[in-house]
Amino acid sequence: MKKTRLINAALAAVLLTSFVTHAQWLTKVDDDLFTGGKKALMIGDLSSSNSGLIFDCTKNKLSVAYVETDKSSDSVPTVAMDLIIKIDGNPANKLEASLSRRNAQAVEVGTDDAEKITAVLKQLQNAKSKILVGIQTQDGGNQSSFSGNASGSTAATNSFIKACEISL
Repeated sequence: MKKTRLINAALAAVLLTSFVTHAQWLTKVDDDLFTGGKKALMIGDLSSSNSGLIFDCTKNKLSVAYVETDKSSDSVPTVAMDLIIKIDGNPANKLEASLSRRNAQAVEVGTDDAEKITAVLKQLQNAKSKILVGIQTQDGGNQSSFSGNASGSTAATNSFIKACEISL
């Protein structure tokens, strides 16, 4: 329950705040009762006013999701998707993901493929200008693309990987 409130508050803060002169990325770190270590949530603002890229971690788990607010409380069937993340001039990272309801206010296309997420984090740590995020059905039929600024991504990523003891 507390994690859901934290995620909702962090997502709302990102989605409702103008980042014209502020960092586009933020990280929230807290103690994790279950692992005895830290847990962290890193959010990157995307061009769509109601979406973001969210990384979650504990000492034992790592995930990333494209998250979009959705005020309908309709159930969302789990659908296999691709989550594609491209940072600056690096090659695009294609991750097998799934569409699902994240909580009562949002849907997500997310994955917990730690190896591929770690590669994205390494690129994000060195990002200079632009982040592109795409989602598509695995047959490539339905596609959406979003962009974000890299401002603040290095500091946010460093805090995130330190909290969850991730080696890049």
